[in-house]
Amino acid sequence: MMPFSSERVAKVIAACETFIADKDDAWSLGPPAAMFIYQMALLRQACNILEIGTSYGHSGLFLADAALRNHGRFTTVDKDLRKVDIARKFFADAGLDTVATVIPGTAPEVLQQAPDGIDLLFIDATKTQQDAYLDTLWPRLTTHAVIITDNATNSQEKMAPFLRRLRTDARLISNLVPIGNGMELTLRMK
Repeated sequence: MMPFSSERVAKVIAACETFIADKDDAWSLGPPAAMFIYQMALLRQACNILEIGTSYGHSGLFLADAALRNHGRFTTVDKDLRKVDIARKFFADAGLDTVATVIPGTAPEVLQQAPDGIDLLFIDATKTQQDAYLDTLWPRLTTHAVIITDNATNSQEKMAPFLRRLRTDARLISNLVPIGNGMELTLRMK
């Protein structure tokens, strides 16, 4: 059984994976990690999904498809306008442009445009700005929002203060999931 909402989505994900395979600037998840965030979005029944760090749109295709299945919306933010244009084309080719919004710009500035009621937040951008992302978005997160942060093992040194914050904040439950480059899976409790 195909895990995606349509064969069209599956084909575009495969095309995106082929496209990024030889790109040295494609900071994309491997297929198992992408499937993990997809499953988390479906399990949470996330209707309002936000991604920080679009790159070429690979992980966004998974999250946008989850939003479609959950009758919701997907928003993604990236500062690289060339990548934003390519990601938009992938979303359109997959028929996901009806649920996907791409906001070009630097995350701390454009996050002011983020929607309220975020059920799932995926952070996969500049590691030194993660605290700013969370601080800006905290009022927009729902209770029991899922926060997934990529690169928790391969950027552990840079991310140490942020990971410590996630793991010691009494309003959160957070733990490392050893998949891909390490996914920090966090649940907002209050």
